[in-house]
Amino acid sequence: MTQQRTIHSVDYAAMVPLLVKAMQEQQAEIDRLRSEMSVLKAQARK
Repeated sequence: MTQQRTIHSVDYAAMVPLLVKAMQEQQAEIDRLRSEMSVLKAQARK
């Protein structure tokens, strides 16, 4: 019986646009949450 080895690889260059997009979406969510937090803090001070 002959064993075959499969070589797996990752195309890191192809992942860069996906990672950049994910980081942009994450930053947008952070900005939204910061804004919401500011509004809630202002309401709490009243």
